[in-house]
Amino acid sequence: MSGPLAWLFWLVKNIAIMFAVMVFANVILPQLMKALNPPQIGTLVKPIRGLKFLKGRSFTIPDVESKRVTVLENWATWCGPCVRGIPHLTELAKRYPDVSFAGVTQEQDESVVQAFIDKMGDEMDYSVAVDPRGLTKEVVAASGGMGIPHAILMDAKGVMVWAGHPMDAKFEEAIQSALKAQ
Repeated sequence: MSGPLAWLFWLVKNIAIMFAVMVFANVILPQLMKALNPPQIGTLVKPIRGLKFLKGRSFTIPDVESKRVTVLENWATWCGPCVRGIPHLTELAKRYPDVSFAGVTQEQDESVVQAFIDKMGDEMDYSVAVDPRGLTKEVVAASGGMGIPHAILMDAKGVMVWAGHPMDAKFEEAIQSALKAQ
């Protein structure tokens, strides 16, 4: 086959392949990974101390000393979905002032993170910390976290009660439930 028909066949075939790859990467793979590494909801999270807070109040995660529901959001300055979710987290932090919100990145260059925080200004209005030693890796893995952004919600006793994408509608429902259970 040659000519315009061959080109059209090639184009349709490649579009179909790209579509199949996108479906696998965005639908099938996340479900498979969650099945292989389910979140350990209901487990007590060991206190994470030693994070370097660059903005907001410093606290141990989970914030059991203050008897507060805690959100740990794993993010990075270079992650587009993370950056797009920052205003949403700020909105939630304002709506739920009795919840301790911490955006934690494992980036090594603290100056890059600080410059990003400064650029975001009030759009990023919650506590932000760097974790260059990987102190949060264990809880992120236990929560089924396979990428970023990834949020983990802990109740006032430090028990993991929800984990997933911070833009998921169930995230806010879980915050409300954790607050009611206090």
